[in-house]
Amino acid sequence: MEIVFLRKDLRKCYGRAMICVFCILLFTQLFAAAAYGLYEWVAVPLLLRRGIAPGYAGLLLVNDISVYLPPLVIIPLVLRKMPRTEKPAPHPLPLRELAIAIPFCIGTLYLFAYVTSGLIAVIEALSGVETSNILDSLDGIPLGLYAFTTVVVAPICEEFLFRRLFLNRCRALGEVSAILLSATGFALMHQNFYQLLYAFALGVVLGSVAILTGRLRECILLHACTNAVSVLLSLPVSDEVYAFLGLALLACIVFTVYIFFKRYRYYSFDPGPLPYDGATKRRMCLRSPCFWICGLLSLAASVATIFI
Repeated sequence: MEIVFLRKDLRKCYGRAMICVFCILLFTQLFAAAAYGLYEWVAVPLLLRRGIAPGYAGLLLVNDISVYLPPLVIIPLVLRKMPRTEKPAPHPLPLRELAIAIPFCIGTLYLFAYVTSGLIAVIEALSGVETSNILDSLDGIPLGLYAFTTVVVAPICEEFLFRRLFLNRCRALGEVSAILLSATGFALMHQNFYQLLYAFALGVVLGSVAILTGRLRECILLHACTNAVSVLLSLPVSDEVYAFLGLALLACIVFTVYIFFKRYRYYSFDPGPLPYDGATKRRMCLRSPCFWICGLLSLAASVATIFI
């Protein structure tokens, strides 16, 4: 049955999706400030009175709660009025395709990480100001905790939030719109310009996998494998091993470009139940004031992090 939906309603849906992203950024920061305050003023004195030295485990727990709990409430709340669609039947990803997807995801991430490095170099040259990466603050975290948070916690939480909750709520706008909107939210959620481009690109890939399979487990596995490479690169290894890893990453990037240009035209996505074509959807998206205002504010917040 076709959904009766006016163009202004379509425009509001795109605006609502970006409002959701902006609310995630805003309330994550507010929640983090309150959580870290409680940790410093309540938990730390309590631990010290019991003779327990506060460590990174408590800080990482506070960080994970601050990052992942607000979106769990905000996404269903803000997107509750989005039109709904039926959940598609799951189609497991064949092992051969999974074996292709793993290096494709790794290559996607590091291709856009290198593009970001080039953009940062241009920004520094033009502004005359040295930028900073908030990821550098993770250097002192014990490897085990860092690996657990990066390879286990982050993939499970982020895939559930953006490839299940967010993507499915936007699916009625069309699968392409749902993929791009969820990838935008995923990228901006990191609140770090250094991660912005590669998080968006990886979000597009993982969103496509979620759409094509109708399952989350493949997305979690691919996300975990990609993050595991970052953990591997943080290990203190010899120059020879670093050189080997560099060549492996280069091979993944070349493989990614090759697979993309070989296969991209063979994939098709459902336009959704709304009676509008892709061109109309793009126009309604770009004509949404909320989409632009919240999107630009969110982007500015991410760019500002490199100068803090």
